[in-house]
Amino acid sequence: MKKSVVKQWWRTVREHLALPLEEYHEFPGTADEVATRLKTSTPYVADATLAEAEKIATEPFERAEGAERRATTLQGAIAIAASFGLAAGALLLDSNKIKSDGWRQAFAAMSLGFVFCLVASGFRAVSAVYRVHRWSYPDGDKIFARAQMDASEAKTNRAAALLRTVSKNQAIARWKVAYMRAAAWWFRLALIFLLADAIALLLYTFFGSVPVPARP
Repeated sequence: MKKSVVKQWWRTVREHLALPLEEYHEFPGTADEVATRLKTSTPYVADATLAEAEKIATEPFERAEGAERRATTLQGAIAIAASFGLAAGALLLDSNKIKSDGWRQAFAAMSLGFVFCLVASGFRAVSAVYRVHRWSYPDGDKIFARAQMDASEAKTNRAAALLRTVSKNQAIARWKVAYMRAAAWWFRLALIFLLADAIALLLYTFFGSVPVPARP
């Protein structure tokens, strides 16, 4: 039972350490195949199709932008929390304040966990902001071919080109959101270590700092 819990915990940690880029293949097929499926001779249908395709194509960028904003905010919170880690480190270096080796080791272990989680959270938050993968965009040269088409065909062709970018761009957006969630997961774990450190400090204040009377 204990081994199963540890294995499940390690699987969760590993999932937050390495995040793959997964494509779900929205709108499969080539741009011409998608254009054939969207083909219509009715102008207002072509207008509505293009408008909907433009809306669908912008959704990944909006999701990614939201994840980047939250990751940037989290980076600021990590910087503030890191100051507590530095203060705890300074406390451990002063042997006059914590004289017991056992208490010092306990504080050191919790401080290490706190700092490690902060570093992991910061790494994930930075990864969510930085552009690691290349966004997909419609081929700009196709504008010359669309100039030779009638209005409805050109609009559906443009809609198909936009929809073909959704699969890759949605994968990038999901990847950024996953990194943001991983950063938040590590930050919450860091706060747990900080809480444990504060509780240990409270216990030391009441029980650990009481001097032991010397034997006669």
